Amino acid sequence: MQGLERDEENRQNQTRTTDRRGERQLMEAPTGQSSQDEERCLELHATELETLRSIYSSSAVRTLPSTTTTTISISIQIDLFEAFRISSEDDHSSSSQDSDQAERSMAELRFLPPFELVARLPSGYPVSEAPELKIDCEWARLMDIGRGEEERGQHPMDKMATIEGQECWRSANHIPAESWDMFRAHNRRLMKLEFDNQDFVCPICLETRKGRQSIQLENCGHTFCRNCLQEFFGLMIQEGEVRKVRCCDEGCKQGVGISVEELESLVGKNQRIRYQELVQKLAFDTDPTLGLCPMESCQALVRPDPAFDGSRSEHLRVCNKCGHGPTNKCSIPYLARIIEEYLSLVEDESSLKRIQIERKVGGKSKLQKLIDEYLEEKANQEWKLSHTTTCVTCFIPVEKIEGCMSTHFCFRCGLKLSPVQPYLHFSDPESGCFNQLMTLS
Repeated sequence: MQGLERDEENRQNQTRTTDRRGERQLMEAPTGQSSQDEERCLELHATELETLRSIYSSSAVRTLPSTTTTTISISIQIDLFEAFRISSEDDHSSSSQDSDQAERSMAELRFLPPFELVARLPSGYPVSEAPELKIDCEWARLMDIGRGEEERGQHPMDKMATIEGQECWRSANHIPAESWDMFRAHNRRLMKLEFDNQDFVCPICLETRKGRQSIQLENCGHTFCRNCLQEFFGLMIQEGEVRKVRCCDEGCKQGVGISVEELESLVGKNQRIRYQELVQKLAFDTDPTLGLCPMESCQALVRPDPAFDGSRSEHLRVCNKCGHGPTNKCSIPYLARIIEEYLSLVEDESSLKRIQIERKVGGKSKLQKLIDEYLEEKANQEWKLSHTTTCVTCFIPVEKIEGCMSTHFCFRCGLKLSPVQPYLHFSDPESGCFNQLMTLS
């Protein structure tokens, strides 16, 4: 019996020894295979990086330094391929009475700001380990992808395509107000970049030009080469044909002129100023209801108040530019300049220049009446400048009769005062009104 027990114990010892050898062999065997897998994985990493750079631009794909893993950073540009209307969250909740402001805070975008995808590829990817993907986006919160056992061996390109094409922008139609400028600036920059690289046929010279050599009109969207519009608009302004400073496309149904900013970018500031003066003169000559501000420093067009009923008071109007008025409507352009010229002449009734001015106005008696009105209005303006101060809230000239200078704006210098402590202005040694609370002049 003892011999049998001894034999059984020896067999068990041999079995344990064999098991340990098998464990060592199992532990050592994958070591050679892992090295081969790592080399294969590195080759796949390089192939995948080359594929990404062929799909995206080289500047959009970067590799980050790492000793044990391959880390790739990709900047994904989002092109929606069609206009996507967005609004600010603040304006989305605003009342209907602020509709004008809400309309200004609506925009149609084609390009959304990019998001950054950082892919960390372990040494065993894609054979035995899954990639670790992280998305960094300033304007959206996106769930992390590329984690979990079910995604081992799956290429991140499929996930990236899904994010880029579908999920990342579906809920972006209402954006925070603080991100509004970022969205619009990014869209304008990429739209201009796309426009600059496209080819357009100019309807005037019929030559193909790049977008960077062309201009697209904001009002109608038609595109011309800059040289053609610059020469044509410059010639029309020089000849006084301002009605032709508009879209030159024969099929344009808008029939509207170009914006002032577009015109100045083409012909320069001096030509733009001449264009505006000619447009004003044309309107004054063709519209009998328009008047001209008699103040020489203004000379703006003055329109009648729509509320007037056609009575004699219809001829009384106020200039919206300088606030001059009420003044009589007058069909003589630059009235103040003509009167000043007439008064500067020597009082010689036989003066030819005086006679010409009198005839131009409609007679000496009518001119004298206009002179009296002009001198009266000029005296009123001079008196208001020396005896009144404009209210900083309603901008009405205020005349001081008595009392101190504290009216929530300083009557001496016009500075707006604090309603809580209005007298600090008069106790400040650095103020020009220091200790002048009761002094008018």
